Amino acid sequence: MSKRALLVVALVGLAGIGYFAATGWPPVDKGAEGTVGAAKRYQTEQIKEGDVVLKDAELQEVLQSDVFHKLLRDPQARNAIQSEAFKQAMASEAVRQALSSDAVRQALSSEAMKSALSSEAVRQALSSEAMKSALSSEAVRQALSSEAMKSALSNDAFRQALASEAMRNALASEALKSGLASEAKKDGAAAE
Repeated sequence: MSKRALLVVALVGLAGIGYFAATGWPPVDKGAEGTVGAAKRYQTEQIKEGDVVLKDAELQEVLQSDVFHKLLRDPQARNAIQSEAFKQAMASEAVRQALSSDAVRQALSSEAMKSALSSEAVRQALSSEAMKSALSSEAVRQALSSEAMKSALSNDAFRQALASEAMRNALASEALKSGLASEAKKDGAAAE
């Protein structure tokens, strides 16, 4: 190809590009104008400390504790909570009053109680059949809801005694388990 032919092809190509650029090729339909430009994203202020209000900080602390998460993952604890006996106990007025008292709440939220409840020996003792049957007796429910028990739970010395190593050992002892079992059998025989 000669230089002249090459020049003619180049000029025709430039003329074609100039024509299409001037006439707007490729053709753009109406409504396509908004597709070009920067995206406008939703923006809002950051959350401030005053924006989040906790109604009960103690409840949040309990729900976020390791003990609560262990309790949720424990199949025995879930079965116990779902049992009919537990539902009846929670429905009783005496238990509701006891749980709503400040002394009981303070005792249950104390570090000593948390360490006692995290002990494997105490967990085994509390989950034993003897303990379950003993706690389901009417006499124990009445004792736990009495004024004497409420005042004892508000006593610091009593709470420390409950949380002591000696108490954990006593709760884990076979003597206590067998004693509770025999007491439960007596209560069962008397009820019949």
